[in-house]
Amino acid sequence: MLESLKIIFEESLSVYRLGTLDGRLFIPFVLCCAYLLLSPAEEDERARYYFVYPSLILCVFIFNPVFIHYMVKYMGDPERVVRVFWPLPIGGVIVYCVIRAFFAVKKRWKRVCVLLAAVCTLLLVTEGSHAGISFVPASNPQKLVTGAKELCDKLYVLSDGEETRVLVPKHLFFWIREYNAAIITPYSHKAEFMYGEDGMLDFDETGRKAREAQCDYVVIPAAAPPEGCDCIEDKLIIFNGLRIAGLGGCLRYRPGEYQYSEADMQRRIRRMSWKLRKGVDIVVAHAPVQGFGDLEDLPHRGFACFRKLIEKYMPKYLLHGHVHASYGHGMRKEYNYCGTHIINVGETYILEIPDDALQGQTSRK
Repeated sequence: MLESLKIIFEESLSVYRLGTLDGRLFIPFVLCCAYLLLSPAEEDERARYYFVYPSLILCVFIFNPVFIHYMVKYMGDPERVVRVFWPLPIGGVIVYCVIRAFFAVKKRWKRVCVLLAAVCTLLLVTEGSHAGISFVPASNPQKLVTGAKELCDKLYVLSDGEETRVLVPKHLFFWIREYNAAIITPYSHKAEFMYGEDGMLDFDETGRKAREAQCDYVVIPAAAPPEGCDCIEDKLIIFNGLRIAGLGGCLRYRPGEYQYSEADMQRRIRRMSWKLRKGVDIVVAHAPVQGFGDLEDLPHRGFACFRKLIEKYMPKYLLHGHVHASYGHGMRKEYNYCGTHIINVGETYILEIPDDALQGQTSRK
């Protein structure tokens, strides 16, 4: 019993300290409320009605340790429970009283003294908590945190502008929903499970939660890249003898990143020609090959230069996405062109490669 009361007291004390800046901000508020309650002036009656009386009712709940305990239990973090202090008109009451004191004196030098006293008191009680690093220039017109806009733009392109489900770290949740409501974050700000007790990213739990919520994408901080993965964009890597090349992006259909014209994609392929000269087994692309699994509309049209890539380097497989199965029932997912298996691996696809392809043998010598 005593232990439970101790926990409730400590939780309440933590919330009170956070919500009132260790009481420094609350003391001027209480003094101003006391002045308004005792003031005989008729003009202060309305201030009592709008400021003081509602504050007294709110304080019955805010300074109730049992109420704070259940708020902490429900919200899970004392820093969130601090929001119960927001309805208190602390700023309004203090400003009102400063203005009343300002106009109560007639001489100019006394008014200057009132203003200086108010400013000094504010600086004293807040200790400059809203100065310096609290305010920094925005890096983009949308005033989002660094990386949030770029992430949203990339997800928009990957999902072809359609609604998509994404698991993101909790520090990005509010910014993403503010910028693009088509990006659904099933776990909102409750994604603490992404990190273990050691503070490291828990890939197993993150993957399990992503599958449960049927997420299309998982956003992982750059400081913690997926284990065992390499970015192959505009690269050719060799894995167990397989030569794998990556060519992301789609045909440009609107301004934005990760979109390329035919000429742009041709230049990317030419820049990789030295790496491709010994052949390539698997080409991983985002967009399809023109005429093989693409659609007639510009956003979903494939690259014609991928045909020339296949004709020249003859990869065993060309894997792509971009065209979703939800676009039409019975959509064909596999094609063969010049001996290359073209496969739309959207949604889910298990590619089984014969054992002899893993013996260090490439498609071309």
